[in-house]
Amino acid sequence: MTRLTKRLVLFEFSAKRFGEQVPPQIMKTTFTILGASLILAGASVCRGAIYWDGSQTSANSGLPAGISSAAFTDPTPNQSGTPVVLINSSSASDYTGASAGNNFETKAKIGALSTSTSTYFSVALTATAGYAITLNSISLGSRSTPTGPTALTFYSSIDNYATAIGSTTVAASSAWAFISTINFSGSSLTASAGSDVTFRIYGSGGSGTVSGANWRIDDISLDVTAVPETAAWGLISAIGLLGICSVRTWREQRAAKRATLA
Repeated sequence: MTRLTKRLVLFEFSAKRFGEQVPPQIMKTTFTILGASLILAGASVCRGAIYWDGSQTSANSGLPAGISSAAFTDPTPNQSGTPVVLINSSSASDYTGASAGNNFETKAKIGALSTSTSTYFSVALTATAGYAITLNSISLGSRSTPTGPTALTFYSSIDNYATAIGSTTVAASSAWAFISTINFSGSSLTASAGSDVTFRIYGSGGSGTVSGANWRIDDISLDVTAVPETAAWGLISAIGLLGICSVRTWREQRAAKRATLA
């Protein structure tokens, strides 16, 4: 549960107590203002599909406000044997809608998945101060040779790569295939406000003797959301203060009316 969620739960409890002590007209006015303010807060929530066409490590498009940069990093440290460079210009993607041209390649290690030793592509997401990054889904093209991965598994630094947030299978047939919209799931999809996130695409399940690049990916679209948590809570706090002032005014008016009648 994020800090904003906890605060909303506390606010809901306070709102119930508030509703027990004030007349309906004040409740209606206060919560009308609250609804309008939350709509404005929602306008600050930034969602985008960050896209790479394999021609550069930094994102080509789709970078939302709240994330200052998004870039692939070279998988050299965890390749099989002598590493290859990240950006490749051969074996262009050829599925419907493919960007063709360049792609990202690596020499994936064979064998079962291990987050310690298996080969992975890595994406570094840099958060703007005060924004919390949420990972939503991914789409990508993938090509495995006969020694390449047969399974792709997705992890992130949010929980220190402890639990997979998604997975899919691929054919080791030297043919490109586009994998559309893998929705992430789990309890560790949102980082704390201001924290950067590293996202990894692991490849595993290959067999045989690796002699060259055996795994390529292209047209990667990573769907993310950036939420300005502090701004949203500031609005809710302001509305809470408005509610307190409304109650105080109402009580003073009621007390004055009773004094007059007496």
